[in-house]
Amino acid sequence: MIHVAVTIPNDDLIRMDSNETYAEQWVRNSFVPFYSNTLIRFVLVGNGVLDSNLDGDRIALYDSLLSAMRGIKNSLNAHGIRNVKVTTRLAMDVLQTTFPPSNGTFRSYISGTMMPRMLKFLNRTKSVLFLDVYPYFVWSANPKNISIDVALLRGNLTQTDPGSGLAYANLLDQMLDSVTFSIEKIGFPNTRLAISGTGWPSGGRHRSNRCKYLQCSHLQSKPNPKNNIEPATGDPKSPSVIVPTFISSLYEENHKIGPGTEALGIATCERNIGLRNRPHWEPTDNQTCAALAPGGECYEPVSVVWHASYAFGSYWAKYRSQWAICSFNGLARETTVDPSRGRCNFPSVIL
Repeated sequence: MIHVAVTIPNDDLIRMDSNETYAEQWVRNSFVPFYSNTLIRFVLVGNGVLDSNLDGDRIALYDSLLSAMRGIKNSLNAHGIRNVKVTTRLAMDVLQTTFPPSNGTFRSYISGTMMPRMLKFLNRTKSVLFLDVYPYFVWSANPKNISIDVALLRGNLTQTDPGSGLAYANLLDQMLDSVTFSIEKIGFPNTRLAISGTGWPSGGRHRSNRCKYLQCSHLQSKPNPKNNIEPATGDPKSPSVIVPTFISSLYEENHKIGPGTEALGIATCERNIGLRNRPHWEPTDNQTCAALAPGGECYEPVSVVWHASYAFGSYWAKYRSQWAICSFNGLARETTVDPSRGRCNFPSVIL
């Protein structure tokens, strides 16, 4: 069972703030039609709206965020949808101080008004605060002073916070508790947290910051390895409170900017990766693939799909009685249309 969180783009927030009907339109057109068949449990209004890179547009978003959250919640209630929580997604740079965790404080620009108002809304609606928590970025910025084992949640040594006396064995717990302490300091100790994104890059342009696959596989395959412990555990400050964790991205995103950010997906999209490999081993005898050799009748056009089509067809025509080796893992299908062209004749069979 997979629970889903839906994000409203930042570009829509100002429109929701200035147009009271826009939130209702979004719920009616972009949410309600999919709700009955999908386990949608959260609507995230904006992504990283309170990031530290302030500019004119960002300040306008600050003022629009809470209004948009209220508008979406009211619209959901009007449709009788009350089990979907409305929140937003924040990055760790909302904090001015993170270490030790007991020193955690929000940036002064947002700690006085924005955060208290938002946390009041979340507590009143029994919602949770979503956070992107990536130990990788903290470690990669200071690898000489932060142990890779601590960053990878497999450290055996603990570090005691002098302010709270709590012991920490990994960086993820420290980061989460720094947010919890920050929230307490502005008067909302009962606020629940959820992780909207965490993990470790499987690759990326900045190879020097990667760890070996066997080191990081548990972080790449499980969004929060702590939730796989039996019994599951919370963080040192709230050991009985489990932090829900969502998969941020199914596929890697090659257009993302930043060291390692493009390689945080669970899977990599490789177009026709199967077709590139199949022709090398399916038609293993020279007669089957002779026409595909340079200068052969079917060499042109030089295309992976064209060559694969001929190779599969030839192999099928010759070995069709051996069903098991002709399945091609679903990459090929039967057709009554002759694909032959020019002097390239595809072999045919009578079924």
